[in-house]
Amino acid sequence: MHVIENLNQIHEKFSGHNPIRGKYFFIVYFIFSQILVAIWGFLLYHAGGSIKPQDIKQKAIILSDYLEPRSFLVLFEHVQALYNFSQVFIISVFAMFYGFTCKCIRDLTRCLLDQQNKNSSSDEIEPLISLHVDIMKCINYMDSNFSYFAFATVFISMMGTFWAAYRLAFRKTLTAEYFFFKLCLIIINISTQLLIMLSASLTNELTEEATRRMQCLLCRIPAAKREIKCNLKDDLTQPNSLTLWKIYVMDRSLIISSYASLLTFGILLGALGNSQ
Repeated sequence: MHVIENLNQIHEKFSGHNPIRGKYFFIVYFIFSQILVAIWGFLLYHAGGSIKPQDIKQKAIILSDYLEPRSFLVLFEHVQALYNFSQVFIISVFAMFYGFTCKCIRDLTRCLLDQQNKNSSSDEIEPLISLHVDIMKCINYMDSNFSYFAFATVFISMMGTFWAAYRLAFRKTLTAEYFFFKLCLIIINISTQLLIMLSASLTNELTEEATRRMQCLLCRIPAAKREIKCNLKDDLTQPNSLTLWKIYVMDRSLIISSYASLLTFGILLGALGNSQ
Protein backbone atom coordinates (compact mmCIF):
# COMPACT_ATOMS: atom_id res chain seq x y z
CA MET A 1 0.00 0.00 0.00
CA HIS A 2 3.05 2.25 -0.16
CA VAL A 3 2.07 3.45 -3.62
CA ILE A 4 -1.40 4.46 -2.38
CA GLU A 5 0.13 6.51 0.44
CA ASN A 6 2.44 8.28 -2.00
CA LEU A 7 -0.45 9.05 -4.34
CA ASN A 8 -2.45 10.48 -1.43
CA GLN A 9 0.48 12.73 -0.52
CA ILE A 10 0.72 13.97 -4.10
CA HIS A 11 -3.04 14.48 -4.14
CA GLU A 12 -2.78 16.79 -1.13
CA LYS A 13 -0.34 19.02 -3.01
CA PHE A 14 -2.97 19.80 -5.66
CA SER A 15 -4.85 22.56 -3.91
CA GLY A 16 -8.41 23.08 -5.10
CA HIS A 17 -8.46 19.88 -7.14
CA ASN A 18 -10.31 16.63 -6.67
CA PRO A 19 -8.51 14.40 -9.17
CA ILE A 20 -9.82 11.02 -8.09
CA ARG A 21 -12.77 10.58 -10.44
CA GLY A 22 -14.52 7.54 -11.82
CA LYS A 23 -14.18 5.47 -8.66
CA TYR A 24 -17.80 4.32 -8.98
CA PHE A 25 -16.85 2.46 -12.16
CA PHE A 26 -14.51 0.25 -10.14
CA ILE A 27 -17.16 -0.30 -7.48
CA VAL A 28 -19.62 -1.41 -10.16
CA TYR A 29 -16.93 -3.55 -11.81
CA PHE A 30 -16.04 -5.19 -8.50
CA ILE A 31 -19.68 -6.02 -7.75
CA PHE A 32 -20.27 -7.29 -11.30
CA SER A 33 -17.08 -9.38 -11.34
CA GLN A 34 -17.80 -10.95 -7.96
CA ILE A 35 -21.34 -11.81 -9.05
CA LEU A 36 -19.85 -13.54 -12.10
CA VAL A 37 -17.29 -15.30 -9.91
CA ALA A 38 -20.05 -16.46 -7.56
CA ILE A 39 -22.16 -17.76 -10.47
CA TRP A 40 -19.13 -19.48 -11.97
CA GLY A 41 -18.22 -21.00 -8.62
CA PHE A 42 -21.78 -22.24 -8.12
CA LEU A 43 -21.79 -23.86 -11.57
CA LEU A 44 -18.33 -25.30 -10.93
CA TYR A 45 -19.44 -26.82 -7.64
CA HIS A 46 -22.77 -28.18 -8.88
CA ALA A 47 -21.77 -29.17 -12.40
CA GLY A 48 -21.29 -32.75 -11.35
CA GLY A 49 -17.51 -32.39 -11.63
CA SER A 50 -15.31 -32.66 -14.65
CA ILE A 51 -13.35 -35.40 -12.89
CA LYS A 52 -14.55 -38.93 -13.51
CA PRO A 53 -13.87 -41.84 -11.20
CA GLN A 54 -11.71 -43.53 -13.81
CA ASP A 55 -9.50 -40.43 -14.06
CA ILE A 56 -8.27 -40.93 -10.52
CA LYS A 57 -8.76 -44.67 -10.29
CA GLN A 58 -5.11 -45.36 -9.54
CA LYS A 59 -4.95 -42.66 -6.89
CA ALA A 60 -8.11 -43.99 -5.33
CA ILE A 61 -6.60 -47.49 -5.21
CA ILE A 62 -3.45 -46.14 -3.57
CA LEU A 63 -5.52 -44.40 -0.89
CA SER A 64 -8.04 -47.20 -0.56
CA ASP A 65 -6.65 -48.02 2.88
CA TYR A 66 -7.52 -44.54 4.09
CA LEU A 67 -10.54 -43.42 2.04
CA GLU A 68 -13.24 -45.06 0.04
CA PRO A 69 -12.82 -44.35 -3.71
CA ARG A 70 -16.07 -42.40 -3.82
CA SER A 71 -15.06 -40.36 -0.75
CA PHE A 72 -11.71 -39.60 -2.33
CA LEU A 73 -13.43 -38.47 -5.53
CA VAL A 74 -15.76 -36.13 -3.65
CA LEU A 75 -12.88 -34.71 -1.60
CA PHE A 76 -10.76 -34.19 -4.70
CA GLU A 77 -13.61 -32.40 -6.49
CA HIS A 78 -14.18 -30.10 -3.51
CA VAL A 79 -10.50 -29.22 -3.24
CA GLN A 80 -10.24 -28.56 -6.98
CA ALA A 81 -13.37 -26.39 -6.96
CA LEU A 82 -12.08 -24.38 -4.00
CA TYR A 83 -8.68 -23.90 -5.66
CA ASN A 84 -10.18 -22.77 -8.96
CA PHE A 85 -12.62 -20.41 -7.24
CA SER A 86 -9.84 -18.89 -5.10
CA GLN A 87 -7.64 -18.38 -8.16
CA VAL A 88 -10.34 -16.58 -10.14
CA PHE A 89 -11.33 -14.47 -7.11
CA ILE A 90 -7.75 -13.38 -6.39
CA ILE A 91 -6.90 -12.36 -9.95
CA SER A 92 -10.15 -10.38 -10.28
CA VAL A 93 -9.41 -8.49 -7.05
CA PHE A 94 -5.83 -7.80 -8.11
CA ALA A 95 -7.00 -6.54 -11.50
CA MET A 96 -9.38 -4.11 -9.81
CA PHE A 97 -6.63 -2.84 -7.49
CA TYR A 98 -4.18 -2.46 -10.38
CA GLY A 99 -6.72 -0.68 -12.58
CA PHE A 100 -7.82 1.67 -9.79
CA THR A 101 -4.21 2.61 -9.00
CA CYS A 102 -3.59 3.37 -12.67
CA LYS A 103 -6.74 5.50 -12.70
CA CYS A 104 -5.47 7.51 -9.72
CA ILE A 105 -2.13 8.09 -11.47
CA ARG A 106 -3.87 9.27 -14.65
CA ASP A 107 -6.12 11.67 -12.73
CA LEU A 108 -3.15 13.17 -10.91
CA THR A 109 -1.30 13.54 -14.21
CA ARG A 110 -4.31 15.27 -15.80
CA CYS A 111 -4.40 17.76 -12.91
CA LEU A 112 -0.71 18.39 -13.45
CA LEU A 113 -1.28 19.04 -17.15
CA ASP A 114 -4.21 21.34 -16.36
CA GLN A 115 -1.98 23.45 -14.15
CA GLN A 116 0.74 23.44 -16.78
CA ASN A 117 -1.72 24.67 -19.42
CA LYS A 118 -2.31 27.77 -17.36
CA ASN A 119 0.11 30.66 -17.69
CA SER A 120 2.61 29.36 -15.16
CA SER A 121 5.34 31.68 -14.02
CA SER A 122 8.96 30.61 -13.78
CA ASP A 123 8.53 30.16 -10.02
CA GLU A 124 5.74 27.62 -10.56
CA ILE A 125 7.61 25.49 -13.09
CA GLU A 126 9.94 23.82 -10.63
CA PRO A 127 7.11 22.61 -8.31
CA LEU A 128 5.21 21.28 -11.33
CA ILE A 129 8.19 19.27 -12.53
CA SER A 130 8.83 18.03 -9.00
CA LEU A 131 5.23 16.81 -8.77
CA HIS A 132 5.64 15.01 -12.07
CA VAL A 133 8.84 13.38 -10.81
CA ASP A 134 6.96 12.20 -7.71
CA ILE A 135 4.28 10.65 -9.93
CA MET A 136 6.98 8.92 -11.97
CA LYS A 137 8.48 7.49 -8.78
CA CYS A 138 5.08 6.03 -7.91
CA ILE A 139 4.93 4.42 -11.36
CA ASN A 140 8.43 2.97 -10.92
CA TYR A 141 7.54 1.62 -7.48
CA MET A 142 4.33 0.12 -8.81
CA ASP A 143 6.11 -1.49 -11.75
CA SER A 144 8.92 -2.83 -9.57
CA ASN A 145 6.52 -4.50 -7.14
CA PHE A 146 3.55 -5.50 -9.29
CA SER A 147 4.90 -6.12 -12.81
CA TYR A 148 5.38 -9.84 -12.12
CA PHE A 149 1.88 -10.20 -10.66
CA ALA A 150 0.47 -8.28 -13.63
CA PHE A 151 2.27 -10.66 -15.98
CA ALA A 152 1.04 -13.74 -14.10
CA THR A 153 -2.53 -12.42 -14.00
CA VAL A 154 -2.57 -11.59 -17.71
CA PHE A 155 -1.01 -14.97 -18.58
CA ILE A 156 -3.51 -16.91 -16.46
CA SER A 157 -6.39 -14.88 -17.89
CA MET A 158 -5.26 -15.53 -21.47
CA MET A 159 -4.90 -19.26 -20.82
CA GLY A 160 -8.31 -19.37 -19.16
CA THR A 161 -9.91 -17.51 -22.06
CA PHE A 162 -8.24 -19.76 -24.62
CA TRP A 163 -9.15 -23.10 -23.08
CA ALA A 164 -12.69 -22.06 -22.16
CA ALA A 165 -13.38 -20.75 -25.68
CA TYR A 166 -11.70 -23.78 -27.29
CA ARG A 167 -13.72 -26.28 -25.29
CA LEU A 168 -16.88 -24.29 -25.89
CA ALA A 169 -16.28 -24.15 -29.65
CA PHE A 170 -15.28 -27.78 -30.20
CA ARG A 171 -17.42 -29.60 -27.65
CA LYS A 172 -19.75 -32.08 -29.35
CA THR A 173 -22.51 -32.12 -26.72
CA LEU A 174 -23.22 -28.67 -25.32
CA THR A 175 -25.64 -28.26 -22.41
CA ALA A 176 -26.99 -24.93 -21.16
CA GLU A 177 -25.25 -25.38 -17.82
CA TYR A 178 -21.90 -26.05 -19.46
CA PHE A 179 -22.36 -23.11 -21.84
CA PHE A 180 -23.02 -20.59 -19.06
CA PHE A 181 -20.21 -22.10 -16.99
CA LYS A 182 -17.65 -21.47 -19.74
CA LEU A 183 -19.20 -18.15 -20.75
CA CYS A 184 -18.83 -16.76 -17.21
CA LEU A 185 -15.20 -17.90 -17.17
CA ILE A 186 -14.51 -16.22 -20.53
CA ILE A 187 -16.08 -12.93 -19.42
CA ILE A 188 -14.13 -12.93 -16.15
CA ASN A 189 -10.81 -13.63 -17.86
CA ILE A 190 -11.32 -11.12 -20.68
CA SER A 191 -12.39 -8.35 -18.31
CA THR A 192 -9.44 -9.07 -16.02
CA GLN A 193 -6.93 -8.95 -18.84
CA LEU A 194 -8.42 -5.82 -20.40
CA LEU A 195 -8.62 -3.99 -17.08
CA ILE A 196 -4.91 -4.50 -16.42
CA MET A 197 -3.55 -3.98 -19.92
CA LEU A 198 -5.85 -1.14 -20.97
CA SER A 199 -5.37 0.74 -17.69
CA ALA A 200 -1.60 0.42 -17.92
CA SER A 201 -1.58 1.40 -21.61
CA LEU A 202 -3.59 4.58 -21.01
CA THR A 203 -1.38 5.43 -18.03
CA ASN A 204 1.80 5.00 -20.07
CA GLU A 205 0.45 7.17 -22.89
CA LEU A 206 -0.58 9.99 -20.56
CA THR A 207 2.64 9.96 -18.55
CA GLU A 208 4.72 10.03 -21.74
CA GLU A 209 2.83 13.11 -22.87
CA ALA A 210 3.33 14.73 -19.46
CA THR A 211 7.05 13.93 -19.55
CA ARG A 212 7.44 15.59 -22.94
CA ARG A 213 5.70 18.71 -21.67
CA MET A 214 7.79 18.85 -18.51
CA GLN A 215 10.97 18.54 -20.59
CA CYS A 216 9.85 21.56 -22.61
CA LEU A 217 9.42 23.52 -19.38
CA LEU A 218 13.01 22.89 -18.30
CA CYS A 219 14.26 25.68 -20.55
CA ARG A 220 12.20 28.18 -18.56
CA ILE A 221 14.04 27.46 -15.32
CA PRO A 222 16.50 30.30 -14.56
CA ALA A 223 20.17 29.66 -15.30
CA ALA A 224 21.00 30.36 -11.66
CA LYS A 225 19.35 27.04 -10.76
CA ARG A 226 21.54 24.95 -13.05
CA GLU A 227 22.08 22.18 -10.49
CA ILE A 228 18.37 21.83 -9.82
CA LYS A 229 17.72 21.91 -13.56
CA CYS A 230 20.25 19.12 -14.19
CA ASN A 231 18.75 16.96 -11.43
CA LEU A 232 15.25 17.40 -12.79
CA LYS A 233 16.47 16.64 -16.30
CA ASP A 234 18.05 13.39 -15.11
CA ASP A 235 14.81 12.42 -13.38
CA LEU A 236 12.76 13.14 -16.49
CA THR A 237 15.01 11.07 -18.74
CA GLN A 238 14.60 7.92 -16.64
CA PRO A 239 12.40 5.19 -18.20
CA ASN A 240 9.01 5.26 -16.51
CA SER A 241 6.51 2.76 -17.88
CA LEU A 242 4.27 0.01 -16.59
CA THR A 243 5.40 -3.35 -17.93
CA LEU A 244 4.65 -7.05 -17.80
CA TRP A 245 7.47 -8.48 -15.67
CA LYS A 246 9.93 -5.93 -17.12
CA ILE A 247 9.58 -7.67 -20.50
CA TYR A 248 6.80 -5.90 -22.40
CA VAL A 249 5.88 -2.24 -22.06
CA MET A 250 2.11 -2.25 -22.07
CA ASP A 251 0.44 -0.38 -24.92
CA ARG A 252 -2.61 -0.81 -27.09
CA SER A 253 -0.79 -2.78 -29.77
CA LEU A 254 0.15 -5.40 -27.17
CA ILE A 255 -3.53 -5.92 -26.38
CA ILE A 256 -4.32 -6.56 -30.04
CA SER A 257 -1.30 -8.85 -30.39
CA SER A 258 -2.32 -10.93 -27.38
CA TYR A 259 -5.80 -11.65 -28.73
CA ALA A 260 -4.42 -12.24 -32.22
CA SER A 261 -2.09 -14.87 -30.74
CA LEU A 262 -4.98 -16.59 -28.98
CA LEU A 263 -6.99 -16.62 -32.20
CA THR A 264 -4.04 -18.01 -34.17
CA PHE A 265 -3.42 -20.84 -31.69
CA GLY A 266 -7.14 -21.63 -31.61
CA ILE A 267 -7.31 -21.92 -35.40
CA LEU A 268 -4.14 -24.03 -35.41
CA LEU A 269 -5.37 -26.48 -32.78
CA GLY A 270 -8.79 -26.63 -34.43
CA ALA A 271 -7.21 -27.46 -37.78
CA LEU A 272 -5.01 -30.14 -36.22
CA GLY A 273 -8.01 -31.65 -34.45
CA ASN A 274 -10.05 -31.80 -37.64
CA SER A 275 -7.18 -33.37 -39.59
CA GLN A 276 -6.91 -36.18 -37.06
